[in-house]
Parts: sequence; C-alpha cells; structure tokens
Amino acid sequence: MTVATAIVYSSFMVPYRIGFEAAPVAEGRYLDTFVDVLFGLDIVLTFRLAYHNAERQLVCNAVIIAKKYAKGWLVVDLLSTLPIDSIGRLFVPSENAAQVAQSTKFLRMFRVARLFKLVRLLKIGKVFKRIRDSIQLSPSTERLLKLVTIMICFGHCSGHTWCTDYFFPYDDEPGACSVRVPNEDRYLVAIYWAFTTMTTVGYGDLKPSKFSVPELSFAVVCLIVNSTVFAYVVSGIIGVISNHNPSDREYRTQMNEMKDYVRDTAMSVRLSNNVKRHYDFLLSTTCLFPEEQVI
Repeated sequence: MTVATAIVYSSFMVPYRIGFEAAPVAEGRYLDTFVDVLFGLDIVLTFRLAYHNAERQLVCNAVIIAKKYAKGWLVVDLLSTLPIDSIGRLFVPSENAAQVAQSTKFLRMFRVARLFKLVRLLKIGKVFKRIRDSIQLSPSTERLLKLVTIMICFGHCSGHTWCTDYFFPYDDEPGACSVRVPNEDRYLVAIYWAFTTMTTVGYGDLKPSKFSVPELSFAVVCLIVNSTVFAYVVSGIIGVISNHNPSDREYRTQMNEMKDYVRDTAMSVRLSNNVKRHYDFLLSTTCLFPEEQVI
C-alpha cells in the first residue's frame, strides 16, 4: 500500500513540477527524497522476494530471483529511482544557480527527464493486484475505479504538458500572464482544457494560438489520444453497467428465449401464461449458472 501511494504521488507531482516549473519547498524535497529512498528499498527487497513459477511452485533461490528481476522490472525501477534533479544540479555552477537553471536548455532537458519517474506507473497494476487480493472489491467496482483512474491520469498529464514552458516558452516579464497568474489557477485552467478536449466538448474559450506550430501540433495529438481514451472509458463504463448484475442479465435472457419459444409453438393464451409464470418461478428460485462448471 505504501508503494502504491508513492507511485500515485509521483504520477501527480512530476507533471505538475515540469509543467509549471514549480520548485518543491523544503517539505516537498524531503518527501521526494523519502519516495526515492522508498523505491530504492523496494529494489533491494525485490531481490529477496520469492515468487510462484508457472508450475505454482514457490521459488526461494536468491540467484534465480535476481535473474528474473534483472530480466524484468530492474531497468524500469532504476530509471524511475534516479535522482534526476540532484544529477542536474551537479552540472550547474553553485553561483547564480537559479538563473542558470531558468536560462539553459540543458537544465530544462534534465527537468523533462523527470518523466522517467512516471515509468513507475507501469508497476501500478502489479501493486494494485496485491491490494485487490487483500481488499474485497466487486469486479464492477474494480473496473470502474480503473477506468476513472485512467481518465484522470491522461487529463492530468495532457493539461500539464500544455502548460509546460519547455514546449511553449513564455515571456518572463512582470506583465506576463504566467507570472501574474498563480500556479493553482493555471492548473485549474489546464485541467479544464484537458477534460473539455478529452470529452470532445471543446467550448472554444481555450484554444491554441494559430501562429504557434507547437501548440497546434500538440492540440491535434491531444485530440486524437484523449478522444480515444475517452471512447475507451465510455465503452468500459457501458460494459460495467451492462454486466453489473450477471444474474439478472441471465434471467432476462432465458425469459426472452422462453417467450420466443411460446410464441413460435402457437400455444393458447392460458397455457402460455401458465408456462411463463412457472418459468419465472423456476428461474427466481434456482441458480442460473451451472454450479458444476463454476466449482
């Protein structure tokens, strides 16, 4: 659960700091360091974490475990745990470091390299699988939470990418909008744009500049990707709703088949009504699924 919380924290804070060039306060730096240390400990512990092989046998051999981890998640974990900010500061002179960090593309590239930390999201499914095994959730609720999480993550990331001054640099003058408007308000506007684009509403009050090729290009990419994600989420929610009560769905299916049979056999009205009442009683008092196959 702690690792899952750290992954969620990184997935929200990394795009925010890249998009708004927001330097973490002292508490934020301590928390970031704690998260990096936590993932470093997770790497160490994973080398000693037993697992079940294809034959469902528990593998406890340290060498086999290490080889399996090295061929799998080790590279991803190392990339996501590297202290990118600390490495970047090594290449910045100690004097006037703040001005250098704002003016050099080299430092901006290091800031964008923070996105490596988002590869931790690749492990979120594995972590949530452990949580799901310990918490009793219905399949419908689990599926719905997963779809909502996907939608929020895409909206969050696309909104911050829209605002990042690495792609769309702004004029750092006292009257510039990005200087006058607090990051909290810019975040709200970015999320508003992202979700109106994702849901294909697009009121037109926020739109890319027709003179900016990067903004237009990114807007086109967002329209394609986010609309695809939204269609996937909507279809998934429809599937969740339709499969929310499988017993009721099976009941209606069998009742409809029975009604079709009664109609095709040209039964009398009295007999057909008796058959329907009997079938309705039978289905409501018995299990609609083959217990032998389920067990």
